[in-house]
Amino acid sequence: MHARGGVPVDERVEEATAAAAEEMAAEQAALAAALEQLSGEQIVADTAVSLATAGLYYCGGEARPPRLADARVVIDALTGVVERSAGLPDELQLALRAMLSQAQMAFVATSQGAPGQPQPPSAGPEEPPPPPSRLWIPGR
Repeated sequence: MHARGGVPVDERVEEATAAAAEEMAAEQAALAAALEQLSGEQIVADTAVSLATAGLYYCGGEARPPRLADARVVIDALTGVVERSAGLPDELQLALRAMLSQAQMAFVATSQGAPGQPQPPSAGPEEPPPPPSRLWIPGR
């Protein structure tokens, strides 16, 4: 089977696959070179900053509604990073805990509809009130 231009389709697929493999290998080499320049502490700190930033973003803002399910996922991941940071330098542990605290407070404020915070979307229809108790209560 030939495509336009007289080059067989199989050859074009093989060429595209080879080009994609070369590009992936180059990207992996670049990542490996970058990792050689970073310490584990830097990677943990960068990851924590990314998670905290995402958590705060998902808590919403003036021009965007909150995405509390997404905020919960990234804040839980940040919690895991902070809980496992016991061997890191004290100043890094303190910074991680401060980021976690800030993200958690923003989540709570948003989920409770604190003044100045956007209201979270309702979880669905409210449950009906329970049936009245048959217990006699004076004054009722």
